[in-house]
Amino acid sequence: APVQVVLVPVVLKGAAGLEELTTHLAAIETSLKAVGVRTKVDAGTVHTPGWKYNHWEQKGVPLRIELGPRDLAKQQVRVVRRDTGEKQDVAIPDLPTFIAAKLDEIHEALLAKATRVRDERTKEVNDFEGFCGAVLQAEACMALTPSCGEMACEEEVGTRCDREASAAAEHPAGEEGAGSKGSGVKALCRPLQQPPLAEGQGCFACERPATCTMLWGK
Repeated sequence: APVQVVLVPVVLKGAAGLEELTTHLAAIETSLKAVGVRTKVDAGTVHTPGWKYNHWEQKGVPLRIELGPRDLAKQQVRVVRRDTGEKQDVAIPDLPTFIAAKLDEIHEALLAKATRVRDERTKEVNDFEGFCGAVLQAEACMALTPSCGEMACEEEVGTRCDREASAAAEHPAGEEGAGSKGSGVKALCRPLQQPPLAEGQGCFACERPATCTMLWGK
């Protein structure tokens, strides 16, 4: 994220104390930048703290630091995670270490979730019928297939999938309707980690000898 932590002073609009809170947040920001954290202090007076919370969550900022008068009196801040909503009160001197560790924790959690979802939605198929069942269903998956690796075959797969999508939508290819827009299926990549191919394995689409494993999707 371009901004990893946003720091927001919590004070009623027009109330006194904003300048003092902003000064302390600037000092916190300096300590976080010293350990490589990308930060932003939002001390604007146009919007309420609640508006700022929503704004920065939509921007994708992983962590929010809130500082209000009561927090300052206790020499602590409230830290809020975007991905889980978890809230923790943390002593100001502990923030650099805490924030750095928390960002690593968030990274690992998001990576694990993304990997799990990817794996759940990837199917290994060896024939075109199974391929269409994977990539053209309502909740389409990605498909991992043996492939000849030829560009002409990739293009033919897209054309055949378009025809399958048109037939499923009961719109002949070329006519206006959901099917005529095409399936959107294409070869995404050749995974860097190539599983071994069975001896004599043919391409799932053209049955020429397979030379690689290809990942397909929309």
